[in-house]
Amino acid sequence: MQLDAARNVLEVAAGAGLGSLDAAQYLLDGCSTLPRETKRTFTVTDLSPVMVGLAKERLSDVGAGSVEIKCQEANGILQARDARSLCA
Repeated sequence: MQLDAARNVLEVAAGAGLGSLDAAQYLLDGCSTLPRETKRTFTVTDLSPVMVGLAKERLSDVGAGSVEIKCQEANGILQARDARSLCA
């Protein structure tokens, strides 16, 4: 994964969040080249509300400290301002 300098990570079609768990752990374990106190956001999306629910459950204990984890349906729910912040 090339997440070393990532501040905002968007995972599309995450399903139940199995791979998301690895990415979140990578961001939390200090593998990043960014200072530890740098605020980072990991957004997980899927078209299926059921899959989003499973991902939320799977990732509920992972988000802590400097990484904010969001799980959302990928049906256009992200507002324009949110989408812009993902590219920052």
